[in-house]
Amino acid sequence: MGTSVNPIVFAVPFAFGLQATPELQLQASTILANFSIKDSATTYISDITPLTIDAIFALGHNMDVRVDLSLLDLQHAGDFLAVAAGINLRM
Repeated sequence: MGTSVNPIVFAVPFAFGLQATPELQLQASTILANFSIKDSATTYISDITPLTIDAIFALGHNMDVRVDLSLLDLQHAGDFLAVAAGINLRM
């Protein structure tokens, strides 16, 4: 029988947001540190620098358009890039 690994970490996030206009909100977020609790390694922002940029544009009181750009590690930005888009609806 194989053993399963269930890593547990305590993450310290950091985010900075800007309300550029009444309709446009921008946010950048990262993880400053991941402290190992079980089956993982402690990492700091100097080891790996994840970065997510979020842009939300309000089309009205009930609908927003959202675009997210995520880099797994800013220090190796060409290795992995994820782009997501969506719509937020409020009823």
